[in-house]
Amino acid sequence: KRELPSLTGIRFYAALFIYLAHIRAIPGMKAFIGAPWLIDAGHIGVSFFFVLSGFILTYNYADLFRDGVSARDYGRFVWDRLTKIYPVHFLATVVVLPISILSPRLQIDWRAVPIHLGLLQCLWPSTVPSFYEQLNVPSWSISCEWFFYVLAPVTIFLAFGHRRQWVALAAMAAYLCGLGIMLWQGDDATRDYFLTYFAPTRFAEFMVGVFLARLFLNSSTATLARFSNWLLALGIVLVAAAEIFRRDVAWPVPARLLYAPGSGLFMTHEPLIRAAKGVCLYLGWSVGSWPVALAVTLGMFAVVQTAALLVCFLYELPLQNRLRRLFIMRRARGAEALPAGIRHAT
Repeated sequence: KRELPSLTGIRFYAALFIYLAHIRAIPGMKAFIGAPWLIDAGHIGVSFFFVLSGFILTYNYADLFRDGVSARDYGRFVWDRLTKIYPVHFLATVVVLPISILSPRLQIDWRAVPIHLGLLQCLWPSTVPSFYEQLNVPSWSISCEWFFYVLAPVTIFLAFGHRRQWVALAAMAAYLCGLGIMLWQGDDATRDYFLTYFAPTRFAEFMVGVFLARLFLNSSTATLARFSNWLLALGIVLVAAAEIFRRDVAWPVPARLLYAPGSGLFMTHEPLIRAAKGVCLYLGWSVGSWPVALAVTLGMFAVVQTAALLVCFLYELPLQNRLRRLFIMRRARGAEALPAGIRHAT
């Protein structure tokens, strides 16, 4: 389908604010880029990317799933989504693991390793242990995205039925009501986890994107079609603004950040910023002036972007394409092994 340029531009600014929020971890940087509005803008990017994920998937797959979900189409969709997010997630986990082991300042719970490799850190129904804080912390949102992907085909199917849509909305409303009752007497840590990191809760934002895409695709007038991109962008910003009022805010979400065509920038920027912070602490150095802060911001961005591009073109995209071809080849061989009558029927 045609590109949506207004979303591309907004995605750039959302990603930029997220990067600026995280570069503050380098000693001394908070004194120069610590404005509350800037931090809040970076936090809004979390919800923005979850909503955007629901919109883009629905925009691209509505024709496939609006009338039903077959096992064949579901399997292909889930595999394609997994090959999109897992290669870089696996690489980042493998890289961060020895850093966590060798660093005396980082504690690692070995139970977190299989949880992270299985993308289950945001489906753990408890704050103890807090698996989402282990290893490459931003990967918590990869766990949420994986949860969204597994449910996306059925959600799209429900959203495009005049009666079916109420099933999805009622189920989400019932969950949120139950969650509210459960958290009414909970402590702050429990509330923070279940409102910020728990994948089923963040699924509400994904559903907002799904229904915005439904509105966009079902536009029946030329006027609505002409302004849908901007109305969508405004809707996403308004919904995501609720993030400002949370007590603590999550790490950024996975997306094609800035100019990297894959997810390498999102998954590599945090380890690189942490490495730079470690070097600064070891040397006892901190940022002390605006020119130095600007140089650090631009220099780190260049390093992170270079690493992201290398990961993308030398590892992520080649492996992604290979895994997808493998899936198609195995499915083709499986079809050839069926009796002719069954093969033609399928």
